[in-house]
Amino acid sequence: MAPCCEPCCRCCWGGGVALAVLSLGFGFWTRRFLARPLLALAAAAAAAGRGAVPAPVAASGVREIDAVAAALEAAAAERRDREAEALALAARLQAVLDHAPMGIALAEAPSGRIRLANRRLGAMLGLPPGGAGRIPPHLARDARDAEGRPVPEAEMPLARALAGAAPEACQGEYRLRRGDGGFIWVRALAAPIRDRDGGIGGAVLALSGIDAERQAAAALRESELRFRTLAEAVPQIVWSSGPDGTVDYYNRRYREFVGDGPEPEEAGLQVPIHPEDRDAARAAWRQALATGEPYEAEYRLHRADGVWRWFVARALPARDAEGGIHRWLGTATDVTELVETRQALEGQVAAEAAARQAVVAAAEALAGSESRFRSFAEASPDLLWVLELGEDRLDYLSPAFERLWGEPPPDRPGLGPLTTGLHPEDRDRVEAALPRLLEGEAIDLEYRIRRADGQQLWLRVLGFPMRDAGGRVVRIGGFARDATQRKAAEQRQRLLIGELNHRVKNTLATVLSLARQTARRGRGAEFLEDFQARLMALARGHDLLTSSTWRGATLGEVVATALAPWRGGEVPLDAGTGAGAGRVAFGGPPVWLAPRQALGLGLAIHEMASNAARHGALLVPQGRVSLTWHRLDGGMLQLDWAESEGPPVRPPQRQGFGVRLLESGLAGELGSGAEVVLDHAPEGFRARIRFLPAEEA
Repeated sequence: MAPCCEPCCRCCWGGGVALAVLSLGFGFWTRRFLARPLLALAAAAAAAGRGAVPAPVAASGVREIDAVAAALEAAAAERRDREAEALALAARLQAVLDHAPMGIALAEAPSGRIRLANRRLGAMLGLPPGGAGRIPPHLARDARDAEGRPVPEAEMPLARALAGAAPEACQGEYRLRRGDGGFIWVRALAAPIRDRDGGIGGAVLALSGIDAERQAAAALRESELRFRTLAEAVPQIVWSSGPDGTVDYYNRRYREFVGDGPEPEEAGLQVPIHPEDRDAARAAWRQALATGEPYEAEYRLHRADGVWRWFVARALPARDAEGGIHRWLGTATDVTELVETRQALEGQVAAEAAARQAVVAAAEALAGSESRFRSFAEASPDLLWVLELGEDRLDYLSPAFERLWGEPPPDRPGLGPLTTGLHPEDRDRVEAALPRLLEGEAIDLEYRIRRADGQQLWLRVLGFPMRDAGGRVVRIGGFARDATQRKAAEQRQRLLIGELNHRVKNTLATVLSLARQTARRGRGAEFLEDFQARLMALARGHDLLTSSTWRGATLGEVVATALAPWRGGEVPLDAGTGAGAGRVAFGGPPVWLAPRQALGLGLAIHEMASNAARHGALLVPQGRVSLTWHRLDGGMLQLDWAESEGPPVRPPQRQGFGVRLLESGLAGELGSGAEVVLDHAPEGFRARIRFLPAEEA
């Protein structure tokens, strides 16, 4: 074995140690200045990627690593600033939306999911604060249309906006179910939100609550229904028009009158109006439209059978809260008889005026011929007289005096014979006018006289001066005519007009009372049914009284008319009750009632029969009703209403219209001393009515 060289071994051992130290130093430097900073840099980048705040990276001494760490920290800070700004903007947007008067929601595309909703929308939908997440996509929350049909999700305005539909297709009115189970009417408007490239990135929805509008519209329809019901019930022609005068409604009376002729287009301009009256009616209507003053015109309308009838048309403007006219309401009333009477009176007055002119002309002509004058005077049915000025006696008095006064003329001075039998109430007026006649003034007097046989006559006396060629008054002449028939016609006309006004006012007051009393109990269809039934009962009573020209009716006729609907009449009971004519019986002696008594009893019997059909004996098949009447001492009459075999009767918990009518109103309609006693016995309702009928009053 060769000997070792000691110096060489020492050299190798020393090199190994140096290499190991160098390796250890390089590893420590790499871990301290490269590995740790790179791991910290990776952790910071991961945190920034998640949106978290990255931990600060300590300086490594390596320029590139430190530059990347600084850039990463700056980017994270910028991102935090932008997120804070976005949150602030979102908060401000939410604050603005929460103060908007309508519900607003933002939906994302294409899912339709609601990302943002204001408080108003949540309140409208009955959601708790922050409940936007509970709103289904496209707001398809059990939506229904005006007909009550469910609306598919794809047809909701928000879905249409996200699908790119036109703006007019992204709106509508719906009933949405609220969070509490109720419904709300809304008007929905939607619009798409587009990005920079024109694509649809979302949509905005606005909801307005329209419950009040719907309720107002329903109330308007109900008011219109009441108006049309009343308009169809009255005997006059009723019409309405818009502010411009275009007719938009007329009741069936118009069609019944004109038949199948053309419909009116403008009030006062109907086709069947008489050509001679059309221009005046047109002018009056246009004047009313221009000034807003009430309209009134008189014209003739052509009836379906070819007859022309006179009508008085009146219309009043209906104004809104600001005073503007939004509708005209009018009526047309047949006044043919009144017009004919007026025309007859005008003709008579014209005839009298013509006769007066004839007398004046005849008097002037007879100045030259006494024989001709006397022949004319003696042939005339009017009294002719002449007084020579300065004479104490009438120069001439025709034989008609005896025909008018029923006795020869008395021997009295001056014009004294003309005041024979003068009515005391007319004396002062006549005696004040005669001196004016003697002074040359023409007079026209009407006064009453009492004939020798006791008969009273109305006279019309015309006096006039008679002048000579020089214009000087030399005589006083005149004539007297019997005006009794004309006065009677005028009186009849006044009575007719007064009676018409009285009955129309009474009828309207009764209808108004029926409406108010019925409205206290019923609502909607129940009110309409009760009100129509009571109007029909009132109408049947009016028809009965009209057949006797409102002189009255017998009690049997009143009872039969009131009970007709429950005895197989024009308004039969429900077929399910088994009610028939044999279940309602009545009878008693002949009794005559005044119109007021007949109407009051008719309405009272109608109410008792209606109550029996709803709650009493007529509600079940075996139930019976009996109405009898008999006379009492002193001329009083007693009616007894009795129900039997019906369900047990319970006293009413509240006072309805029928009870108020029987207990409070009926006695007043039947007259002084009337008495009404009601008995709600369990075995059957009974009523006792006592009063003095018209034939005994």
